[in-house]
Amino acid sequence: MRAGTLDHLVALQRKSSSASDSGEPQITWSTLAAQRWANKRPVSGTERYGGQQFEALEQVEFRLRWSEDIADLQPTDRIIEPAEDSPAPSERSIYDIIAVLEIGRHEALRVITTRRLVNQ
Repeated sequence: MRAGTLDHLVALQRKSSSASDSGEPQITWSTLAAQRWANKRPVSGTERYGGQQFEALEQVEFRLRWSEDIADLQPTDRIIEPAEDSPAPSERSIYDIIAVLEIGRHEALRVITTRRLVNQ
């Protein structure tokens, strides 16, 4: 994988849940990789109006160099882009992982994600 194509800085997070004192489930996100360079490519996008709201769905593919700390990436994880803390939260995008496919033998990971936008 050529380094020049890795031009987006992303963070990888894993979901975990625990029970609060009242017994309700609480979802928290822990960071697997705080900053990782990735290649980002659009796959497809759709728009529709339903349930009194406009909904857009965007599929995006990320390619990351394989490493042991992210080798077990799974569909319950997510990608945050950009990874820096400097942009306002409204300028950051959250991508839910759909599938993780290994390219070659420990060369790279192809991660298919969705980003959903909902406007009232």
